Order: sequence, then structure tokens, then C-alpha cells
Amino acid sequence: MLTPSGSARIADLRAGDAVLSFDMGTSSMVATTIRERFERTASPILRLETGLGVVRGVTDSHPVYHVESGSYLPLGDILGRSDRTVLVSDGTAVRRTSIESFDRGDAKTLVYTLAVESVHANFFADGLLVHNKGKGGNTIADAVARDSDAADGGTEDARGDQGPGIDGAEALDAGVEGDAAEADGHAVD
Repeated sequence: MLTPSGSARIADLRAGDAVLSFDMGTSSMVATTIRERFERTASPILRLETGLGVVRGVTDSHPVYHVESGSYLPLGDILGRSDRTVLVSDGTAVRRTSIESFDRGDAKTLVYTLAVESVHANFFADGLLVHNKGKGGNTIADAVARDSDAADGGTEDARGDQGPGIDGAEALDAGVEGDAAEADGHAVD
């Protein structure tokens, strides 16, 4: 997980800790507070390879920001598309990249879901921009609509051409391999 002070293992984060969120309106990272952390076991867990690094553990149902559609989609839906462009960050900059390949692990794994205080309702898990799953009072659709409202003062659904102004030609200063899923088998739900 990306935090204002660097990477942290999601298993070590608690309510009240700060993580980095992404403001779609200003295309900038902002600090937000974890409201609640949830745990459960899940399968399958995916390991993704992107043009910029490795995302080591995420469920196929977790909402991930998909650049082409300008919305958060379940990761499994993104993997079924020809355009798999997502947003990643190393904590200093946010960049577009494509999911080049993925592997599914069938073992049951302890996974975590975070609810954050930010109106943006997103955070960077293992460098990948993901969304709250709706637990703890936030729904994905409500949070996406709030992102759009905050960006342009209107009520337009963020599923149109809304999206961050990220330069796809820029490269990360460092890889996105992070600490969200360590060898102990923790992953992001």
C-alpha cells in the first residue's frame, strides 16, 4: 500500500492510518485516512505483470480504474478486454500502463479490503489504483459519481470521457512492485 511516508504492508495498516488516494479532478495524489479494514479468505488471487512492474495479489472482483472506459471495473472484466490500461504509482507519480499478463492462484488466501475517508474512495494497492469495494457505507457508483462531481461541479456520471489527465508516455522513476502481498500470502480484495 502506498502511504504518505512510503510503502506499507496492508496487513499492518489499521483504521486511522493514512494511505494515498487519487484525485481525478486534479490528477494528483492526496492523503486519506483508513476508516475500516476488512479481512476474509478468497480465491482466486491474481498476480499481474504490467509494463512497469508486478502487482502480487488482488482478487478478480476488485474494482480497478480502467483508463479506456474512465471507470472502475472488476479486475476480471478488465482482463477480458483488448485494452487493459490501468493506473499505477510508485508513490511519486501516477502513470498509465497496460496489464501484459496475469496468473491465477487457486489457494485460499487472506485478503483485505479498505474503506477510506476520502470522497475519491480509492487507494493504491501494490501500486495499482483500486476502489473501495463498498463496505462500510460507500458504494462504487456513489464514489465514482462523487469523484466526477468534485472534478467539475456537476452530476455527470464519471463513466463517460471523465478521467485523469495522465501522460501515458511518461515512465515511473521506480517499479511498482510493493508490499501489498508479501510471502505470507496477504492480498487485496
